[in-house]
Amino acid sequence: MDGFRLLLSTMDGVKAYTRHGNEVSSRFPELLHPPIPGGTVLDGELTVTDSQGRPDFERVMKRLKTRDPMKVKRLARSLPVQYVVFDILMHRGETVMDRSLMER
Repeated sequence: MDGFRLLLSTMDGVKAYTRHGNEVSSRFPELLHPPIPGGTVLDGELTVTDSQGRPDFERVMKRLKTRDPMKVKRLARSLPVQYVVFDILMHRGETVMDRSLMER
């Protein structure tokens, strides 16, 4: 997808984590109200697309590196992220990792 791996959790509020376990929720305000039940953990890829709809790694990294709240707010409008989910790890507080990927 040409983005970066991101875990999105609603276990204790909404939090986003990189594959290294760094919490980056404040950098992606558009992810803070996901349409998923509490107690859910999703695994996926975060991307930003260019004007042609193609994933753009440089743009997504710009979003990841930006920490200033005002800049984050502006970038959320000009370079919105898309979160492509490829696995569900927990649902309503219970692990589903013992189920097949197709079932999840």
